[in-house]
Amino acid sequence: MSEDFNERRKKLLELNVRAWDGDNVINLGKLDSSLKKNTALIKKIRVLNHDSEKSLLKDISATSLEKYLSEVVSAVTEGLLKCKNTNDVIAAVEIISVLHQRFSYRFTPFLMSNFLFSIANPPKSQTITQVITSNSAENNKTEKEDIARLNKQKILLRLLTEFYFVGIFRNVEVCCANVDLPDFITRKLDRGIYEPLLLAVLKEILNYNVKSGLTISLVTTYLKKYSTFILDDDYTFMNPDLKKSLLDLFKSYTQLIITRTEQLKETITYKTDKNRQIALKTGKVVEGLEIEIEDLEKLFEKFKNGSEYLSELFGIDMPDLADEKIATEHSSIITELVKNTNNSSINNDELLIWGTDEMKKFYTEIPDISQTVSAEILNFKPEINNTNLESSEQIGNELSMGERMNKFLEQLDNCTTQKDTDNIVYDFWYMKLNNKASRNRLFKAFIENQDLSKTKYYARFIAINKAYLTDLKDEIIEYLDKGFRSQIHNNKLNVKNIIFFCEFIKFKLVPIHILFHKIRSLILNITTKNNIEILGILFENCGRFLLHDQEYEKLFSEMLELLAAKRMKEKLSVNERYSLDTMLLTVKPISSKSLDNKTDDNLSLEEMFLKRLIRQELNKENLSKILSLLKKFDWRNDPESKYLTLLIDLLTSPDKVNYENIVYLAKIVKELSKSSKSLLTYVIDSVIENIQRGLEINDYRINRKRVADVKYLSELFNNRLINMNVIITVLYKLLCFGHLNNNPMPNQMTELDPPDDYFRIQLCCVILSIVDMTITTKTQREKIELFLYYFDYYCWTKVHPIPMDTSFKIIQMYAKVKPEFQKANSLQEAVQNLQEILTTMKLNNVGEEEEESGMDIAEDEDIEEDGEEEEEDYQDEDDYEDEEDDDEDEDDEGEEEDDEEEEDEEVDSEEEDEEEDAKTEVDEDGETGNYIDDDDYEEDELEEEKENAINDKYELKLQEEHDRKIEEELQREFDRMIVQSMENRKLEKHKFNAPVPSKSMLYPNNNSNQKLDDANSSVAFTFVTRNSKNKRLVSTKVELSNDEKFASKIMREGIKQRSEKDRIKNIVLKGIKD
Repeated sequence: MSEDFNERRKKLLELNVRAWDGDNVINLGKLDSSLKKNTALIKKIRVLNHDSEKSLLKDISATSLEKYLSEVVSAVTEGLLKCKNTNDVIAAVEIISVLHQRFSYRFTPFLMSNFLFSIANPPKSQTITQVITSNSAENNKTEKEDIARLNKQKILLRLLTEFYFVGIFRNVEVCCANVDLPDFITRKLDRGIYEPLLLAVLKEILNYNVKSGLTISLVTTYLKKYSTFILDDDYTFMNPDLKKSLLDLFKSYTQLIITRTEQLKETITYKTDKNRQIALKTGKVVEGLEIEIEDLEKLFEKFKNGSEYLSELFGIDMPDLADEKIATEHSSIITELVKNTNNSSINNDELLIWGTDEMKKFYTEIPDISQTVSAEILNFKPEINNTNLESSEQIGNELSMGERMNKFLEQLDNCTTQKDTDNIVYDFWYMKLNNKASRNRLFKAFIENQDLSKTKYYARFIAINKAYLTDLKDEIIEYLDKGFRSQIHNNKLNVKNIIFFCEFIKFKLVPIHILFHKIRSLILNITTKNNIEILGILFENCGRFLLHDQEYEKLFSEMLELLAAKRMKEKLSVNERYSLDTMLLTVKPISSKSLDNKTDDNLSLEEMFLKRLIRQELNKENLSKILSLLKKFDWRNDPESKYLTLLIDLLTSPDKVNYENIVYLAKIVKELSKSSKSLLTYVIDSVIENIQRGLEINDYRINRKRVADVKYLSELFNNRLINMNVIITVLYKLLCFGHLNNNPMPNQMTELDPPDDYFRIQLCCVILSIVDMTITTKTQREKIELFLYYFDYYCWTKVHPIPMDTSFKIIQMYAKVKPEFQKANSLQEAVQNLQEILTTMKLNNVGEEEEESGMDIAEDEDIEEDGEEEEEDYQDEDDYEDEEDDDEDEDDEGEEEDDEEEEDEEVDSEEEDEEEDAKTEVDEDGETGNYIDDDDYEEDELEEEKENAINDKYELKLQEEHDRKIEEELQREFDRMIVQSMENRKLEKHKFNAPVPSKSMLYPNNNSNQKLDDANSSVAFTFVTRNSKNKRLVSTKVELSNDEKFASKIMREGIKQRSEKDRIKNIVLKGIKD
């Protein structure tokens, strides 16, 4: 509006304020109070516009209207809604000002009431009900209602602002004290909030359903007209407080719009990716999702335009909403032809794709027929206004439609060059063959012709005409798609269809979702008959194009990774693996340049030889030879030796070795660690660190490496390079790492270990299936049993049912580790089993301590001063059954040690038992500690006295270990005798039916040298039993006369056992000395 109207606003403001104050602003003459005149005026007021302004002002000043004010208010409210342009708004301001100056409180408050009810938003309850019960028809109806209400609000908001400027509508509490008001006003008044009317109305409008973006157009339209009144201090129609409040309101609204714009961007990106993934998996586009994305894109554009305007107006930073093809990313499903390039020369990459410059032009230089064929012909006009038609047009005028089509198909069969194809395209149009019958015959010719050399010319024909023969193109693609699906799942092979499909791909006629769905389906079903052949044909014809084209490169690289993973995982024959390798080389051939540059990182010949020994030549047959060669390398004396660095790298990368040969890699570590304990430290630390790193990354692409690492760790244990504590620690870490409080819980989403990820289960199965349980102690087996219960619980925290391959691995693991283990049938049962085993182990530990204490007491009570040392061996035995179990365990351990020694002799016949005992041990934290040999101490630079002290300590340790072995051997031999003797006694009948004592002390009451034939003496027996309820030991003394058959037999057995024990001891000592 002009500056003149601003002056008029000031004048009207002064008059209207005086009217509010009760001043007589208008001088009225004689007023007409007739019904006819008043009714005519009320009717005229219903149409407020610029044309009727003068007549209305004249009639208002000459008509009474006193009795008809309610009708006037209603008519004015209706008329205001028709003021759509600036002149009508100015006229409305003048007319309403006159009515206000005449009637003041009798008119204006009631007009304001109607005005506010008309501009108010619908109740929230109504909006919520519409959302809950909405369907397609109701949504359309609601959308129309919202648009109509929004248009009405635009008009009323503009009028409200003008009325505020000229003083008609000011403060709600003053002018509307005795009239009805909408809820959004009364709620504020009830809370004692008195805001300017303009501010209250704007808050009501802007707070309505911001996410829909309905108010964006209203706000931008309003600010284009009135932003200067808010931002410019020269305009005094608003007081400073109101300006500040409105500025804050619009800035908050702007921030809200920007945030919503960013959310829409993320939503569109997510749904677009989801749509692409579904399309790739199913080969079909989800129409509902496509429509949803299109609606979101329209909404995003609305929010983006609004946020850009508002952020610039109010000086707010706009986030980066650069076009990343958000709005058109899903259109990647719709293909485009390759753009022509001005550079006709072919570079190396293009040579790899197309082979020759001519072939590149054939697929990339597509003529635009709209530039050479007239629009009349392309649009099927019957009359052709062209006097310079070629001979093909003359043929068309002389022959029938069928004859023309026969002639065209004959030319199509004779097509052999790019130029022939382009000429046939023009003939097709000039012969006026674009009709349904001709297209059907053309489709039939394309699919029935079995000449493979013609497929690329057919594809070029479709590519040139794709904009005008869309139906034919889609029909052929659908036919090829169905044929492809049939071949994948029904063991069929149609080479012509596959090659035709490939030609369409090179012209980018096949939608991306159809293309990669076929490739993905072939790879996932690679073991199905003929699928490798189909994939091979596809890769041979268009694999390089897909890998190097910018549009397909990323997706095709993912398909190659999937194929490589399936090749490693699936059980394929040698020929099938060879076919896959050839296929990959076809797509990604090794160039001569890369072969020349492949020098193993500039390794020397010795280093290359060392690398080949371990990476390629290592196997069971070559193990001893490789060990001999490795010992000849000079890597022990120099910590910075290049051989040592390379050796550490080779020994810490089990994934680079054949999986079956990892066991021999561990044997190499065992042998080499005898010369360098630091090498063993590096290897163990690196393996544990690799396992930890795999848990942190959790990338499926390194799963093969992770399996190799845990297998390697297990083989290191089997070679006694680490102890069982390390294995158990790693097992628990595999299950607990990344979980809250290191405790897996059911239905708990963990990023590093989702409920539907079963790979950690497989890793644990690999470890437990490889670990040699025969070299474990009883305590270690108890720890493993406890882990099995925890592992069973962990399996129940995963989504069930568990995949079949993982279930088979679990079954095989249990069969090897603990065949009698009973798996839980539910999560609750698994938890209960875990609690029971923990309670049982705790009670057993307490019982063992009490048992040892009880045995000591029983022994102290009965031992005489001349007791022999051999009888102290009974202190570690509870009862007959425990003795038998322990004997069997120790027998097994002895056999295992013998087996281990025989295996070690195959590797190196010079290995000694003492060297095996000096192996490195690893504690639970993954740190390594070494028993150091005398040679290691010679390298130490400590003072001579300290060196001698350490050597003495080491010698003492070896001596203690030597003595311990002797005692253990004696104990085992003695225990066997006890068991054999007790077995014999089972078959005898005794007069005194008493339990076999686990601890028997055979001493006379008064004289230790009492003879067996002394009939007046008695023999004391101490029987120790265990209470089945509280697990406590109970000892009972029984005295029998030595003439009793039972007592005399026991005494003779004791004497015999002691003599046999002495004899065995002498034999063992003699064998050890030898």
